[in-house]
Amino acid sequence: MNFGLVNAVLFGASLDLEQPEQAMTREQFARFVASHARDVIKGESLFTRAGFKKGPDGRISEVEQLDHGYLLHI
Repeated sequence: MNFGLVNAVLFGASLDLEQPEQAMTREQFARFVASHARDVIKGESLFTRAGFKKGPDGRISEVEQLDHGYLLHI
């Protein structure tokens, strides 16, 4: 996997890369995607394309342990 391939798949090849053929480690992949996740491309960011929405914010008042995970109350 290289920067150019990730750029093409996730960002429509819209990023200007210095070395698109450079292979990337898992850490480089995570940093690269995180650094461009909010970039708006064709009207959407990677977050909005993934369906992420801003949720409630504030202090966590209660945590419930469920069979399949945790439920945080804000």
